[in-house]
This record gives sequence, C-alpha cells and structure tokens, in this order.
Amino acid sequence: MPSSFDGLPYPTGYSTYSTPANLLKLGRVAMTSAVLRSIVDRRSYRLASGSGHHAYFWVNLNPLLGVYRGAIGIKTGYTPAAGHCLLFEVTRGGRSFIGVNLDSPGVGTTVNGADATRMLNWAFGLRGR
Repeated sequence: MPSSFDGLPYPTGYSTYSTPANLLKLGRVAMTSAVLRSIVDRRSYRLASGSGHHAYFWVNLNPLLGVYRGAIGIKTGYTPAAGHCLLFEVTRGGRSFIGVNLDSPGVGTTVNGADATRMLNWAFGLRGR
C-alpha cells in the first residue's frame, strides 16, 4: 500500500505498517550515513533557507538524547494505530545497541523513554539505573 512522503500511513491510518524487524533494519542502514548520524543525535536542527525552500527548524523529540548517556538518535513516531514509537541507538564502552519500542507510554504525540531505558539498562548489564 502507498504511504505519503512523510512515511505516515495513506490513505487511511491503517494502510501501511512496519514491524519491529523492519524498523531495526531501517535503523541499522540509516545510521551508516554520516550525514544522518550528525542530524539525529542533535536535540534540534536548523536548515537555512536556500534556493527553492524556506528555512526549517526541527526539535528532536527523542527522550533519550541528553538524558541517557551515549544516546545518538534515531527517531520517534506516533500514529493512533501504532501509538508512541521510538527507534533508538546508544553507544557506550565500544558497544552499540539499536532498539525499538512500539505502542510505548507517552503523552499526546510524545513518547517517553522509560521502556527504552529499561531495555538499554538490561543490554548494558546495568541494574537499578
């Protein structure tokens, strides 16, 4: 089924979907791009106006950035059908983990990082942190 340019389901909220395996594969491939990595680890990003487009300013809603040591991206998402979603990568001590949470807790369209934090603490062997 088709989706819109922004990846949101189209023509209905249930027209397209991604599995956790799809998102992990996307995350692994996307994070091989140095340009993408340099953007998704920022809490905000400004693009100056240029030929054919106006200026843009984006705020990264990834709740791990600046909070969970070693968090370097990747993206959040929300649809009524999928709920709050978070695709994330953390690098610490020479080890990297990419994970995904679907239908996680959140408020409005903003996901919180509680589930991701628990997963990462387990992956890094941390207890009670």
